[in-house]
Amino acid sequence: MLERQHSALVKAQLRYFANNRRRSWRNGVHASFVDASIQLESLLALLVAALYWLVVEIGQGLLRPSLDPHRGSGHSVKLGIGLLLVWVVVSICHNKLKPYEFIPEVEKPYSTPRDRRIVHIYNIGGFAFLVFMFAAASYMRHVFGA
Repeated sequence: MLERQHSALVKAQLRYFANNRRRSWRNGVHASFVDASIQLESLLALLVAALYWLVVEIGQGLLRPSLDPHRGSGHSVKLGIGLLLVWVVVSICHNKLKPYEFIPEVEKPYSTPRDRRIVHIYNIGGFAFLVFMFAAASYMRHVFGA
C-alpha cells in the first residue's frame, strides 16, 4: 500500500494536508499544503527548540555551580545557536516535503477518520509537550536556582 512507503514525517505532513483539504476555507491544493507545512514545521520547531533548551539548561546547571557570578551570561549566543538549529531542521524538513505538493491526490489515502483523529492527537501532543516544557522550566529553576 502507498501509505507504508512514507516516513513518519511525510505521513504527518500528508495527514495535515488531507485534513486541510476537507475544510470549507483555504482548501485548495496550494493553500492546504502550505497550511499543513506551517502546522507540521511549527510542531517540529517547538520540539527542537525545547529539546535544545533542555540540554543547554541541564548542561549549564551541571557544569556551572549556582553561585557562579557569570551564570546566565551568553544568552545571545545560546539563542543564536538555538535559532540556527531550528532553522536548519525546519529547512531540511521543508525541502524534503515540498515535492509532495505536486503529486496529484497524494493525500487521499490519509483522509480517513483514523487519520483525522491522529491529526488531533498531534495537536494535543504539541500542546501537552509545551505544558511539560513549562513545568520542566519551573523545576529547573527550582533545582539549579534562578
